[in-house]
Amino acid sequence: MKYKLVTRDCKTRAGCSNETNWRIGQKVEATGNSNQDLCSDGWLHCYDSPELVVMMNPIHARVEESRMIVVKVEGDSKSDRGLKRGYRAMIPVLFMDCPEITTEQRVKFGILCALKVYTEKSFVQWAKSWLSGKDRSFEAADAAADAAADAAVYAARAAVYAARAAVYAAADAAVYAARAAADAAVYAARAAVYDSLDLVITADRAIYG
Repeated sequence: MKYKLVTRDCKTRAGCSNETNWRIGQKVEATGNSNQDLCSDGWLHCYDSPELVVMMNPIHARVEESRMIVVKVEGDSKSDRGLKRGYRAMIPVLFMDCPEITTEQRVKFGILCALKVYTEKSFVQWAKSWLSGKDRSFEAADAAADAAADAAVYAARAAVYAARAAVYAAADAAVYAARAAADAAVYAARAAVYDSLDLVITADRAIYG
């Protein structure tokens, strides 16, 4: 069995062209081709656990005033790294209450996800201290954020310098491609370290003179 959220009147994508009604015992089938991406009409979406449904709702379906249904799944399947799954057909089996997720659980979930991809030493040390309960102070979190920002700055600077070198080394159409890469690096730096304006300005000057 899998789990999904619907509106209080048992709909998904309410008001959209692909609005779908979910009724207990009535099979729902994907209308599109299965060779499409997971986020398409080729797949119906669900989750492995009720907790994961609630955790991912803010960045996935964003269903408000929701209720949870348990579904029986059929046919081929596709996975988004375990975050959500797609099946060709589903049959709603029963309704159930949504689990209550505390702020602490949400923070733990976010930290554990970050640790899978971000290994900067200061951040990892802070994360482990927070998860163990050893240090959850604002000061510790602030220091970890600063360390992460510094690491992002250095990474962005390296990307900018690499792009600048490519601009000088390339010719004709390749120049424009390299300039585009440089632009992307600068914008990534701006988004990741929004308060590091000096770096962005320096990068712009370095690339364009």
